[in-house]
Amino acid sequence: MSKGKHSKFLLLIILFMLLSFLSLKLGSINVSLRELIHALSTSEADSPLHTVIYDIRMPRLLASLFAGIAISVAGLLMQTAFQNPLAGPYVLGISSGAGLGVAIVVLGAEFLGLGFISLQNSLFSIVLASLSGSAFVLLLVFIVASKIKSITTLLILGILFSGATSSLVNILQFFADSSNVKIYAIWTMGNLGGLDLRQSMLMSLLILVAMILSIGGLRFFDAYMLGEMQARTLGVPVKQTRFLLLGLAGYLTAIVTAFLGPVAFIGIAVPHIARTFFNSFSHRIVLPASALIGANLLIFSDIISRLPGSAFTIPLNSVTSLIGIPVVVWLLLSKKNIHFGE
Repeated sequence: MSKGKHSKFLLLIILFMLLSFLSLKLGSINVSLRELIHALSTSEADSPLHTVIYDIRMPRLLASLFAGIAISVAGLLMQTAFQNPLAGPYVLGISSGAGLGVAIVVLGAEFLGLGFISLQNSLFSIVLASLSGSAFVLLLVFIVASKIKSITTLLILGILFSGATSSLVNILQFFADSSNVKIYAIWTMGNLGGLDLRQSMLMSLLILVAMILSIGGLRFFDAYMLGEMQARTLGVPVKQTRFLLLGLAGYLTAIVTAFLGPVAFIGIAVPHIARTFFNSFSHRIVLPASALIGANLLIFSDIISRLPGSAFTIPLNSVTSLIGIPVVVWLLLSKKNIHFGE
């Protein structure tokens, strides 16, 4: 790796440290540097400042850090799997499957005769339902992927899966109580504030496992982008690599969606920012770069969504969309960036 790329990684790490500090400092209650250092260095669990830092802001920071990493790397892996720069972590309907699972619990439990699981105010039930819906769609994707060779056909089927699950959600919304519809709508907007520190740490651990597996597959990913025939001549197990890409991307997407709800546009935009900033298509560079940039962007988005100095919190996806959409528009308009390759 060149000295220039090392400097860029160092810059991203410094930016992460700065944004992390601002995430802990800013909010409806502004915390001074001295107060922040005191709260982090002492164990006064009963103080209001300790509650603000450890019970509210630290879980948000940890969640935004690992969710940003996960959703950005998932987007990169999907773009590699489909060799399509506009592929994102949600193209296979994983998020829609998660949404269907949550909709069944939040919207449909009563009139479907499943009142015993109607625990819409319980994070555990929502996470379990989301993971179940994601796993169901991912299983369908794997079954289809094992029977067809065309990656384009798989992409089209993923879009159809997404449309089918969205239709079922619409039916559930039509019959559901208005208060439950509101709960579901809020979940779809993305929310970093619903986790405590233990839950954020659990989500982070689950994401870390997939990141380790992603690093283990780096030597296959670059060759896979050259095309299946070329990859085979280089000794790459193409089918296994495709399953690894889809499995890791689906798993990362499912975890983030389960704990936080869908996170819009970060997964599509960040890999392109990483490739452009580092002027590279190598996964050994772009994957860690995407992870760092994604973490920084989601932490920044969370800071903006909390409107520092205000008691209001705006939907996370409103902020991430305003950041991600211009990048996608730039991608569409810039023909030189619309394809993979050096």
